[in-house]
Amino acid sequence: MRGQILGIDRSAGTGAISGSTGDRFEFALSEWRSDIPPQIGEEVDFVAADDGAKAVYRIPGVPEPFSWRVFLLHSSGRVSRSQYWLRWTLPYSIVLIILSIASNASRSSWSGQSNPWDATLGLLTLLAVWPSVAISLKRIHDHDRSGWFYLVLLIPVVQLWPLVEIMFLRGTRGPNRFGADPVSLR
Repeated sequence: MRGQILGIDRSAGTGAISGSTGDRFEFALSEWRSDIPPQIGEEVDFVAADDGAKAVYRIPGVPEPFSWRVFLLHSSGRVSRSQYWLRWTLPYSIVLIILSIASNASRSSWSGQSNPWDATLGLLTLLAVWPSVAISLKRIHDHDRSGWFYLVLLIPVVQLWPLVEIMFLRGTRGPNRFGADPVSLR
């Protein structure tokens, strides 16, 4: 059944849905099936039961509000080229360049000692491994390909095509099996 979220009580771990028939249903937040917490007014699909709503899902194709946590840490869904470049590749590259310049500029003053800029650069690179993979997987999903396609990036020479596809080519127009078209959500 389809409906709309009327209210959420996070402290009690419950919410209320107005069903398409006009009936109201209570649901436990443990029944929520999305990466992003439910929002009041959100359109949902759920199973109506005697004791309330079960298996509450966001309706596919309805845009989710942007969340940095989901963008950086979750590998499900889709990401557009502009999101890939403007929210990840460009900012990360700028920070890497700035840290590299700071590291090289301070080498003479830290000769014979451990340079803290090198440690910062190494830590940032290590922390960026999963977000880089997750965002690349979402770009692959944007082309309606399985995440296993990411393994092609490990094959020398052959990896050039997936890189071009991920970085420069528009994804599938309209919704695909991984979610709504991120370009049409703007």
